[in-house]
Amino acid sequence: MAFWEVGTGSKGYDRGTVKNWTLRDVAAHWDHSPNYDAQNAAIDSYMRRFRDSAPLCAFPKNARVLDCDCRTGNGTVFFSERYPDARFTCVAMAPTFKTRAEANFAKHGIQAPVTVMTACRLPFDDASFDVVLSYETLEHVPWPTEYIEELGRLLTGNGTLVLTTPNTLWEPVHALSAFLKFDHGEGPHRMVPRREILAAFAHAGLEVVTEKTFVLVPAGPNWLLVIGYWLEKMLPKWFLRMIALRRTFVCKKSTDLWWHKLKADVIDTHLDTACGTAVGISDGTLAYQEQNGALSIVRTSNPAPVPRAVYDACPARFCDYPALNRFVFGKEPQSWLTGTVEQAYIGHASDEALRRAGASGGVITQALIHLLEKGCIRGAVCLRMGNTDPWKAEPVVARTREEILACAQSVYSETPVNTILATLAQEEGPLAYVGLPDQVAGIRKLQQMEHPSVRHIKYVLGPYTGTQMTCEAIRSFLRSNGVRSEREITELRYRAGEWPGKLKITLKNGRVLSADKFHYNYLIPFFITRGCRQIPDFMNELTDISVGDAWSPRYEKQGGGFSVVLARSAQGKDLLESMRSAGLLTLNEIPTDEVLAMHGHMLDFKKRGSFIRNSWKGVAPEYGYRPAHIPLPRIMIEWCLWFFFTAGSTRVMRWTVEHLPLCVIGPVFTILRKSWKAASKPTKRRGLREMKFVTDDA
Repeated sequence: MAFWEVGTGSKGYDRGTVKNWTLRDVAAHWDHSPNYDAQNAAIDSYMRRFRDSAPLCAFPKNARVLDCDCRTGNGTVFFSERYPDARFTCVAMAPTFKTRAEANFAKHGIQAPVTVMTACRLPFDDASFDVVLSYETLEHVPWPTEYIEELGRLLTGNGTLVLTTPNTLWEPVHALSAFLKFDHGEGPHRMVPRREILAAFAHAGLEVVTEKTFVLVPAGPNWLLVIGYWLEKMLPKWFLRMIALRRTFVCKKSTDLWWHKLKADVIDTHLDTACGTAVGISDGTLAYQEQNGALSIVRTSNPAPVPRAVYDACPARFCDYPALNRFVFGKEPQSWLTGTVEQAYIGHASDEALRRAGASGGVITQALIHLLEKGCIRGAVCLRMGNTDPWKAEPVVARTREEILACAQSVYSETPVNTILATLAQEEGPLAYVGLPDQVAGIRKLQQMEHPSVRHIKYVLGPYTGTQMTCEAIRSFLRSNGVRSEREITELRYRAGEWPGKLKITLKNGRVLSADKFHYNYLIPFFITRGCRQIPDFMNELTDISVGDAWSPRYEKQGGGFSVVLARSAQGKDLLESMRSAGLLTLNEIPTDEVLAMHGHMLDFKKRGSFIRNSWKGVAPEYGYRPAHIPLPRIMIEWCLWFFFTAGSTRVMRWTVEHLPLCVIGPVFTILRKSWKAASKPTKRRGLREMKFVTDDA
């Protein structure tokens, strides 16, 4: 980062807090405050920042202490008298502060090096200090969230941060004081709201152990100061927190930092998509637990800390698609609607048995078998229904043609494929991998990190993914048919029979429950997952080859199963062409316009809808790109969808739909779905192909 540059950090946790001043502006203000110490000597609240916070914490023996911003060094002098064995290092926000602090230290016989702050990143190694002091500094940095994260980086595990900052309620008082020239003024600053500070602490892995708010009367005659002190003792803490001047926080750095950050950034913000990446590489420190029908990450009893790779590889909060495209394909896509595409095809497996065994055309199944039989891979990571329990899908490494065929077909319930990463490094490679967009993103991030869990993965394939349902959807379908438990299932297939297939459930008593694909879709509004509403990737953009149903009257009338096949990498295109030459696939090139026409509804749901929905969240995931503009009518459409999904998630609506017979709810849902698509189509399709996107690094 350049000298005096405003640092915005690599991930921009809260871009809204970054202000337009620089550290140079702050330094210039303090450099033009020659009477800083003299003015503060007349203000009782100045030294109180040190006196009030000192009893709230204790420094360890021989503590390494960072004072940032030390100003003229008064805080370091104060604490060096209390802890003479401590070793102090200071950072000053202005060159004149450095000079004055050094003179102050010389006067008191203190050995403390002073560095001028020129960027958010401070010139110290991770975990360099046992204690970090930051008095009245947060409001002056242009990037408060990242500044707190930087202080957390410098702390040792279980280290202590003491941070004070003014209550936003006192901003008018400071402004008036500066206007009347009672003091030096605050210069460039923004008083940071308490809620924002607490969120920054959580993001940085800092736990607040003590919070107090001091000072009702900052200056004045002794009798007035005495009244202020008395009121502080008498008033309740919650009231002081609202009205007193100085917020004082004492924080401890978590010894399990990356679990703390994952919990704050991904779990507590409800951004986890259940892709399995975090759990898979957690070395047994994390697991999934079903809560209200959905999967949630929980901490296990394993006492080891969660590895840093868990946080870095998780694609739920930060997933930089432009950077991943450059890593995987060496370039960014020409269109963010489709992602990088070398060649688009319509086709299917030439073997009719394979074609009908697969979900839509059998292309992925044929590709895996071809790679295995040619010796290009030793196995394929894919989902298999009923491997342990008949109603569950589990990730496996399929190593024979028969095992790959057993993994054919779609799975529409939430299944964290990447939990298999826990053992994948020990598997014999090379391997192919089949996953959904968020799962593939996790794999690509791990490959970018050169993580050992993915070193054997050579080919990455995946289906288009629009909507997905929680595990509770199947239970609801069973209850609506008088079956109380999924343990009555002996076989479950989501797309059995002739394309497009139907849900087929065989029970222990021989009874068979079935529903046409489009009838079974009535469960989507009631059990749709958060993840599929959040992720903007519909066409599985980071794969070598992605495959989706060819939803076009021309192909639907022919039956049998046709796929839209996108060769995204040169490796993927070579594989498809070799199979076409060998007569294994029937493929015909098509233009990308035809690709877009087949899936305009779902592309809009993802490429517009996901960004609208994410903008409504308190903390939004960052994908490195976004639409340049979304028309207001399209936003209104999303409000309607929000109402439908919210209503559908209520117990009353779920109970109601379970008590309606499928012969009624299935056709009614199909009619409503078609009516909605027809009514919303003009708005959702208008301008879709001409959409402009901007990247965050543009």
